[in-house]
Amino acid sequence: MLRKEGNSYGEIKNKLGITKSTLSDWLKELPKPKFSDLQKMTREQKRIENYISTMKDKRKRRDEIEFCSESKLIGSLSEREMLIGGLCLYWGEGGKTSLSQFSISNSDPDILLFALKWIQETYQVQLSKVRVRLTIYDTMEKLKEVNYWSEILSVPTNQFRKVMTKSGSGIGNKGFRHGTCEIVVSDSILKRRVLSGIKALRQNA
Repeated sequence: MLRKEGNSYGEIKNKLGITKSTLSDWLKELPKPKFSDLQKMTREQKRIENYISTMKDKRKRRDEIEFCSESKLIGSLSEREMLIGGLCLYWGEGGKTSLSQFSISNSDPDILLFALKWIQETYQVQLSKVRVRLTIYDTMEKLKEVNYWSEILSVPTNQFRKVMTKSGSGIGNKGFRHGTCEIVVSDSILKRRVLSGIKALRQNA
């Protein structure tokens, strides 16, 4: 009955728990079923979905193995390694023009969380000195995005400056789904130390 309905050997095997070799022997006298266009589309869609699911599982397992390997290789960061990692981050992402403001802007929360941990542990910057600027699209809700970044960064909303908006939706770029966030510390000594550290990296590389 299942075969006459258009089910493949594989589909019948999964439904009844019978091996393909047994099915082949049982059903060899039946003609190969003719599939309608709709059945063909459904079978092809299932095949594609199964392929996508299989590839996702493979990538997930591969990523887990690679993460474990790299995590063991990196281990815990020493104070010096944390210093160098933060300086490299600021070298690439930080503001360079102002001599009195330390600032890093990004749409990736993990980058900003690392930056906050870096300045707190390396330079003993208090979180109360941090100010936050947001740039979002005009289709986003200001209060919702402020609360999102406040919770992620553990920075109170009263330390946020005026939210800037721009036209668009940001839908085409997943990285901007909560806008762009900038952490700012007005501290000329901190800024000089960071820029001097970057200069030392450049010379010693």
